[in-house]
Amino acid sequence: AINEEDFVIAQANADIDAKGKFKDKLISCRKNGEFINAEIDSIDLINIIVSIEEKVKMEYGQIIVLVNERSMSSQNHPFRTISSLAVYLGELLSENEVG
Repeated sequence: AINEEDFVIAQANADIDAKGKFKDKLISCRKNGEFINAEIDSIDLINIIVSIEEKVKMEYGQIIVLVNERSMSSQNHPFRTISSLAVYLGELLSENEVG
């Protein structure tokens, strides 16, 4: 199990614009059981991943799994930055449209 006390966890309801970027520079997060506002670069993407998977299912009717063997075994895993995650998400969506 993951020890959440070691992470800054963004809330799944953070505002994201049409391009998939956070609207605000500070995001409501939880750290050590307390709510704080943190800069985007300091957020560990735990709740965000689940939220993205759910949003894709609702908006596009596609079921994707962001954390899988492919993403975790990649030398340049997609969770390095929001941009790399967006690129990976686009790849998954494209693959699902074809397959």
